[in-house]
Amino acid sequence: MDTLFVEMRVIDGSQAELRYWQPGRVIESEFLDLESIQPLLAQAEADFYSKRPDLVAMGQNLFNWLNGKGGWLTQSLERAAGGLAIALAVSEQWGNLPWELLHDGTSFLVGRVPSAVIVRWVKGAVGPLKPRDRGLNLLFMATSPEDVRPLLEFEQEEANILKITEELELSLRVEESGCVDELKKRWGRSKQNEFDVFHLTGHASLDAAGKPFFITETLTGERADTSPEDLLEAFGHKPPRLVFLSGCRTGESGNDGSVPSMAEALVQKGVPAVLGWGRSVIDASATQAAACLYERLAEGDSLTAALGATYRFLRQENIPDWHLLRLVVRSDGNNEAAWQALTEAPGFDYVPERNEVDRGFLDAKTQQVRVATGEAFVGRRRILQQSLRYLLSRNAVGLLLHGMGGNGKSTVGLRLLERLKGFKYEPVVLYRERLDDLTEQVLRGRLAPFQSERGQQILESKLPWRERLTRFLAEGLKGEQRLCFVLDDFEVNIEPQSDGTPVLKNQAKQPLKDLLQALQQCAKPHRLILTSRYDVALPDLEQKMLRVLMPALAGGELLKKYQRLPAFERNSTVAPELQAQAKAAAEGNPRLLEWLDGVLQDAETDKAVILERMQATTAEFREDILAAELLKQQSPELRMLLSRGLLFELAVPSTAMVALWEDGFGWEAHSRRAVALGLLEKSVAQGQDFYRVPRILEPLLPEPKEKKRLVEKGVKALWNCWQDSSLADEQMLMLNDLAQFAEAGEIALKVSNKLSLRREQQGRYREGIFFGENALGIAKSLLGEDHPSTATSYSNLAALYESQGRYEEAEPLYKKGLALRQRILGEDHPSTATSYNNLAALYESQGRYEEAEL
Repeated sequence: MDTLFVEMRVIDGSQAELRYWQPGRVIESEFLDLESIQPLLAQAEADFYSKRPDLVAMGQNLFNWLNGKGGWLTQSLERAAGGLAIALAVSEQWGNLPWELLHDGTSFLVGRVPSAVIVRWVKGAVGPLKPRDRGLNLLFMATSPEDVRPLLEFEQEEANILKITEELELSLRVEESGCVDELKKRWGRSKQNEFDVFHLTGHASLDAAGKPFFITETLTGERADTSPEDLLEAFGHKPPRLVFLSGCRTGESGNDGSVPSMAEALVQKGVPAVLGWGRSVIDASATQAAACLYERLAEGDSLTAALGATYRFLRQENIPDWHLLRLVVRSDGNNEAAWQALTEAPGFDYVPERNEVDRGFLDAKTQQVRVATGEAFVGRRRILQQSLRYLLSRNAVGLLLHGMGGNGKSTVGLRLLERLKGFKYEPVVLYRERLDDLTEQVLRGRLAPFQSERGQQILESKLPWRERLTRFLAEGLKGEQRLCFVLDDFEVNIEPQSDGTPVLKNQAKQPLKDLLQALQQCAKPHRLILTSRYDVALPDLEQKMLRVLMPALAGGELLKKYQRLPAFERNSTVAPELQAQAKAAAEGNPRLLEWLDGVLQDAETDKAVILERMQATTAEFREDILAAELLKQQSPELRMLLSRGLLFELAVPSTAMVALWEDGFGWEAHSRRAVALGLLEKSVAQGQDFYRVPRILEPLLPEPKEKKRLVEKGVKALWNCWQDSSLADEQMLMLNDLAQFAEAGEIALKVSNKLSLRREQQGRYREGIFFGENALGIAKSLLGEDHPSTATSYSNLAALYESQGRYEEAEPLYKKGLALRQRILGEDHPSTATSYNNLAALYESQGRYEEAEL
């Protein structure tokens, strides 16, 4: 894209010199009476900020005046085949004219392809600014003080930007505090050029003297008015390439142009480029503009090309505020670096890096992430702020998030982990983990990815477990890593007392005490987050745990949630009285609202009956009522589908579900309806559709007839899908249970062997022995004694006994396996040699060296 520099110099108050040049070309100039532009100022004041300005007429007048008698704009446009950046430097009140409206009599210049884009140029030196050889890095901060209205859709803006750029080279980080003091700390910790863009969204304006300010927050959420100087101080000596001030009037000069706009002030002090809005702008316009702009910047477009595409998009979408978006840049009059590309265009072989934090919240049963997406998440800002501040404080150990199921505790936990990543925290997520099952070996396996060589030595030492864990957290991690443990859905470790008070189960107390004391005594800022339906007393460290209630959504947050759900939004076709009933039944519970959203959109469901029953019971049991009433209204075929689907505890591929039916059942139609009503969960993994019937329906549906025959068909189909896959523990255990129930011997043998070996690798020897004994029994029953697989089962079981030091039990099994291999396979077979080696190693470990040599 070519550049035309235009500079306006006021001579004596009555005349102006317009100077035109392109880099490497001779400067042309023209003198004009200021009287000729005065009507444009008056027109702008009268029309530009009125409800229905004549934008075309205004744009034509501005173009004709700036074009001059020499037709300088026209000439430059004709020469610029790849588009044109018109870098315009005007002062005082002339700067507030809407130059973005330039119209040549045929079209707005920004509507051309390629565009001609106005950039407001401020004179100043610019250092070398080369595109980064990586994806676009963006830091996002939203400000919304509790006492400032209207509430802002900052979560939606963030989600839209993420969604539209999810396949592009863009990394969006969030400074959650909304506080400039915290931004300064965050920016100070960042590396030089770590962030290309800083995006600030919120309310902004001009004070009585015309000075600009942006409304930000204090640490505790009160209003704080931030000046351009405050923002510059936060950036220190390393400003970003681009700042987007997504607030009203951030691009408007104050006091008739004598006071620089916030955007101009930042550029004057050294920020290369700043985007702002010339007047008030609605949230939706700002959000759409940002999403489009970052999409193009992430693709490697120059800033001016991306801005031109944004103008065209806003006009195509009939966004009335399109012309209010203003770009201010810094240049010495020849340097165009400030509006060039921020990053290199991505290559065709680029694989976008994914945020792995949410993988810890994957439910093995449903194969779905158990938290709200950024697009669906609303509110909780104050809870996030309070929780994050506490977790980062010096003396904190952890946080207990408690409240009704479905209110979003796990989602808040995820978003806290996302923010903690910026402070070098790594997540260790344990979902519905029974603490009595959280053995030393299991926890060591979870810590392995973070351990240094010293850490491995500590964990393998003979010290008591709590002391080892404490030392590991103090000195056993790689570099400066910090860990944040998350015990999600912790209520599995809680039980009621006789009076109903929730307390920790006895078997959970010691493991939790070990973990809490290790966190406290290691003298490192590792943290713990618990999410639980119940507020429960914890051992020893009550004063170190912040308790945060997760209430239902209310007020403005609840209104924003309604706007995200088709059945509740303003233009919904659902009857208002049904909407009101559903809102009352859900009482602000996000999960119930999402379920009812699907129900209300279904044409065949008797919604009134469901809602009446739900309102008659307490909030805790409304999910159960919803499920029961929905089931009553479904066809026998659909209820049978769900009943059979309950044979699988976890989400399974569609081929396994279909295997439960005869041809002609109509799986597609029935399953589609069940999914729409929330009675069947559908997810996608590795390009396959997975299905699971929620367990809440189990007591409401009869057990299917011919259960054993159905399970046999289902497990065979499932094994065909999964036998070559790397399966989670839960999937292996379900396969084992199904195969045992159906007496599918070959599958049961293979799965039991796999589970036995896996438990040995995990250090869970008791369970390994259980599965090893099971595999041996199946092999003997199914294949007989004289079979290679039976010999292998003997050897596998012997190895497990040996690992536990149970040598007397291991020896006869090794001998039996050896004898079978000698008889079946012969002395020269590799498996026979392996049996000899195993037996020799057993003798050596007992000091029986002479026997080992034989």
